[in-house]
Amino acid sequence: MFWHIGHYINEDMGYKQYSAYGSKILATLSQTLTWSHFLELVTIEDNNKRLFYQ
Repeated sequence: MFWHIGHYINEDMGYKQYSAYGSKILATLSQTLTWSHFLELVTIEDNNKRLFYQ
């Protein structure tokens, strides 16, 4: 499940587009935060709304 979430963040949500802004976010999230907020984000179908909440 976590691999799929990471893949979704990297590919579908355009992480690479924002990688300069948060270049270490994936590395630090696994150490300091839960994944529940990502589960909430992936359920938002509208891209503009999802980007707003990101």
